[in-house]
Amino acid sequence: MKNVRFFSGRAACAALTLVICAFMLAAAPAAGVEKRETVPVTFTFKSPLGAPGALYLAGTFNDWNSSKDAMKDADGDGVYEIAVDLKPASYEYKLVQDGEWLE
Repeated sequence: MKNVRFFSGRAACAALTLVICAFMLAAAPAAGVEKRETVPVTFTFKSPLGAPGALYLAGTFNDWNSSKDAMKDADGDGVYEIAVDLKPASYEYKLVQDGEWLE
């Protein structure tokens, strides 16, 4: 599982490029292990501005849909997370906090 963590200021997330290493899937699987088409990638974000009302992940992997992939703070620690299954490739993404694209 790949992890992407964000802990930044007001200039929070300019369009970043995420590269999921293709070699992870290119290796021959062990006997009895099924080769995966996607890998789980966990995105995390902690807002320095306090708890958002809503936080979404948008990018080339979901056609820049700003209301599809909601990030959650399941344990109340102020860190919002979402796991997305992605094919090995390069992706651009941003976060959308309370309807505003973070820059």
